[in-house]
Amino acid sequence: ADGALWLFDNCVEPFECIAYADDTLTGDPEGFSYMNTSAESQLVVLAVDSYGTDTCGPYSGTVTVNPPGVIPVEEDSWGAVKARF
Repeated sequence: ADGALWLFDNCVEPFECIAYADDTLTGDPEGFSYMNTSAESQLVVLAVDSYGTDTCGPYSGTVTVNPPGVIPVEEDSWGAVKARF
């Protein structure tokens, strides 16, 4: 499967992609770095997608926050996320 990652600035149009990764083609891990350079808290939305035969299913990943802090998250299915748009 060919995975891809997008980091958006919100869940409301117009969407702005603030980070993106689609560097590998054969199932190798994708990754990117993003830094909020403002002094304000920032809401971001991570979208995970893949292309290929039998590429639907569970994914795993790691998010590292530096400096460590509290990050509220909401888990949802890809179908539920797509239904918002």
